[in-house]
Amino acid sequence: MKQLLTNYYKLLTSLSLSMDFCAHGLMRHHQRVALMSLQIGKLYGLDSQRLGNLFTAAILHDAGSSTWVEKDLLFEFLIGEASEHCKNGYKLFKDHPLFSPIAEIILYHHDRWDGVNNASKRMGNQIPIESRIIHLADRVDVLLNESIYILEQKKSICRRINGESWGLFDPHLVEAFNDISNRECFWLDLHSPFLTDILSHHCPINAKELGYKEVLSVADTMSKVIDFKSPFTRRHSTGVANVASFLAAKADCSEHDKRIIRVAGLLHDLGKLGVPEKILDKPGKLTDEEYNIMKKHTYYTYHILNMIEGFEEINHYASCHHETLNGMGYPFKLDAVDLKNGARIIAVADIFTALTETRPYRDAMEKEKVIKILTNKVKSGAIDSELTSLLLANYDDAHHVSESNQFI
Repeated sequence: MKQLLTNYYKLLTSLSLSMDFCAHGLMRHHQRVALMSLQIGKLYGLDSQRLGNLFTAAILHDAGSSTWVEKDLLFEFLIGEASEHCKNGYKLFKDHPLFSPIAEIILYHHDRWDGVNNASKRMGNQIPIESRIIHLADRVDVLLNESIYILEQKKSICRRINGESWGLFDPHLVEAFNDISNRECFWLDLHSPFLTDILSHHCPINAKELGYKEVLSVADTMSKVIDFKSPFTRRHSTGVANVASFLAAKADCSEHDKRIIRVAGLLHDLGKLGVPEKILDKPGKLTDEEYNIMKKHTYYTYHILNMIEGFEEINHYASCHHETLNGMGYPFKLDAVDLKNGARIIAVADIFTALTETRPYRDAMEKEKVIKILTNKVKSGAIDSELTSLLLANYDDAHHVSESNQFI
């Protein structure tokens, strides 16, 4: 059986981009915070293992915040009580096979050095050093202004950071920041088009490889980040992955393809993190303009997954779930000649799962209506007839697995 191997650094830096979509555009916030954190951590003297954990925590630090409304609040320099997204991140990671070592780092990454208003009641050295580093780097990034040349911002940002020494920030880390901030390259790197390569140079685990089980665990985590963007999709990605896996097994797909299809199902809506909640949660039909915005999500999914080595099949299966056999889908207008079986399976699983879920504009549909809609889509040439017939022949079992919170 073919092995699914991918690079840890590429996987996390690419997927983190999906968390950087907000009302202001694609911010690359996580990559910049990771880069600054690693430089401060090295100067502070952290060993390679702790630097590895620091990178992972920094590149995922806001995973507990999915909505644009939440993200906007975090762009304020003094944000007051910020523990909710820290708690959400902690819950996401605390039992994770790869990420459990960073759970507490995430939990405390907005704690103040002086302890004032900290929900944890911790202060000073009671706060993990990695949390303190990420807090400082995170607030530096919030102060950056994309419209002003980066070197023109150096003095004002340093003044603000130093003004919060002993209050918000560990004074020893402020000293380390002052040291590296004297270098023009430190600032130029933050707005550099070569940011990803620069970060790779500083990352102590940029050569680490992951196998299928580890990739699946990362995809599962990202599916939760995706689905928590809307109260109506709290388990949609898991549902699609389960139905797609079920259908792949019924269609006698190879073990390799079944594995790839599961990961693709978990990540198929990755690009929805780039769509405003007011569109995702709209309690009515989308306007043409809103629907055109919605169409971005598969395009974003494609380009994010396209950056990950070894994800070529996963990318095709995931990003083509709104393409149709008759060539009338989006965003690439592919047709039956172009669409592989895995992409066809994800497409059928996605429609089935969506129809059987409650949405802001309707309740979950009854079985008869779901069958009618799927049958009509086959007749119009949109979805695969054999896969749809296979699904409908096993409707009750497929519905059961779609509602399971566990992998089938």
